[in-house]
Amino acid sequence: MKKKKLSEETKKQLIENGFQTDQLERFLSERGTTLVQFEQAAEILRNLFATPAVIVVIGSAGVGKTSTINAVFGVDWKVGVGERGTTFAQEAVFEIDAIHKVKIIDLPGIGDSIERDKQTAELYKKILPTADVVLYIVQADDRAFTDVEYSIKEYVLPNVSDVSRLVIGINKVDQLGQGTNEDIFWDEDFNYPSPAQMEYIEKKSYQTAKHIAKATGIKILWFTKKKINKKRIVAYSASKRYNLGELIRVICDAAGENSYKIPIQPANPLELMSEKAKQALEEAKKKAQNDQN
Repeated sequence: MKKKKLSEETKKQLIENGFQTDQLERFLSERGTTLVQFEQAAEILRNLFATPAVIVVIGSAGVGKTSTINAVFGVDWKVGVGERGTTFAQEAVFEIDAIHKVKIIDLPGIGDSIERDKQTAELYKKILPTADVVLYIVQADDRAFTDVEYSIKEYVLPNVSDVSRLVIGINKVDQLGQGTNEDIFWDEDFNYPSPAQMEYIEKKSYQTAKHIAKATGIKILWFTKKKINKKRIVAYSASKRYNLGELIRVICDAAGENSYKIPIQPANPLELMSEKAKQALEEAKKKAQNDQN
């Protein structure tokens, strides 16, 4: 019987991950698996991940779309949307690892001018139906949500394949409440909001969800019959890497059956802590372990 050979694509992936064909064959043999079975499994995986997940990001200039994309997906996209009022889409496909790829499409927001909004609306009609997830980013300290609510109701919802694909991101929450109360501050050492600022952030999330729900008629924050909190809105800070894990969780949830295509490797917020805070955290962990023993 002719010995099954691996495809060149599979060989390439193995070499990139430090394997040689003979090493793999021995590894599989020890576990009762053949190269034929491995190749079949590899082909299935290739077909599953051949088409990347499509994430459409919407928001006006300055809300932090590029920084969000980079922080959430672990990429280095240096191209921003540009000046306020830019009416074109920018897109890129990133190979996150040997399996995952993600296609990011960056779209401008609505609310610059009648003529520009017409052009943007055409982009929405063309692109939004193709999205696995639509992430609409707003700025945390922006109190003028009229344009956002109008954009979601009139331009986004009519064009998404399913309303559950929409996720609202409230970025730059580290700036919320600064200067209003001495208890409201961002702890730079631990890279984390103070308890008072945390409460302020949660209040802002609820108010934003309530306003959008009232204006658009969609639920983006609710409880199930089992009292499980469900949401399509997340308050976070891309620059501080705060709450990115929750953001990616909600994005995956919104992607539905295609959630397996979404890479999960948000930037680590602990890297932004001061050395003093890192040491204090390490000592606290050691103490907790000793207490358990």
